[in-house]
Amino acid sequence: MGEEEKETKNNGNNDDNADDNNNNNNNNNNNNNNNNKNKKKKKKKKKMKKEKKKKKKRKNKKKKNNNNKRNEEKKKKEGIHAYKKQRGQGEWTSAPQYPEIESWGGL
Repeated sequence: MGEEEKETKNNGNNDDNADDNNNNNNNNNNNNNNNNKNKKKKKKKKKMKKEKKKKKKRKNKKKKNNNNKRNEEKKKKEGIHAYKKQRGQGEWTSAPQYPEIESWGGL
């Protein structure tokens, strides 16, 4: 009889241990899930940042190309002199064309 009581007692302990183990496993799973979620969030954020940077780079490149195209067309249409003047670099001149340059102190 004594053995039977002991067995039931052990079974009871085993059940308690099983519950504890289940709780621990659940907690571990929850922690792992949360960690994985956070990792995924970080990864996603990093990816988004990278994409944003790429997009900006592409936009700037496109802008630059458009400006270059426009300026090239202007050069062809109006000639290099008009282009330079428009750019604020002063009109391209040569001494015979503009004798008053000497009074400005030369080029």
